[in-house]
Amino acid sequence: MAGKRVLLTLFTKRYCGLCEEAKEAVDRVRTKVAFDVTEVDIEQPQHKQWFRKYMFDVPVIHVNEEFAMQHRIDERLLEKIVRGQQQSNNNGSSNSGSGSDLGESFGEPTTKR
Repeated sequence: MAGKRVLLTLFTKRYCGLCEEAKEAVDRVRTKVAFDVTEVDIEQPQHKQWFRKYMFDVPVIHVNEEFAMQHRIDERLLEKIVRGQQQSNNNGSSNSGSGSDLGESFGEPTTKR
């Protein structure tokens, strides 16, 4: 039985050149490995919590609801993260083991604003 598909969430905002580059990078990675993508415009009123958290840091990527990377997107690393999450999903693991704590493993900022 196939596991749950990997979900990538891309946090963006208008007039963000790095966000446009991130969208293109995500599209290139999707040609190599399958995953679902949700884009969140942090400037929309319903996303106030994300605006407060990421207003100076977009683009930001979460994979399966865990922080993965921000600013410039490392396509090789993103592909590796997605493949690792696919393995975890197919093995029946819930975000435990090698795919857990993506933020710690891949450099989520530790300072609170």
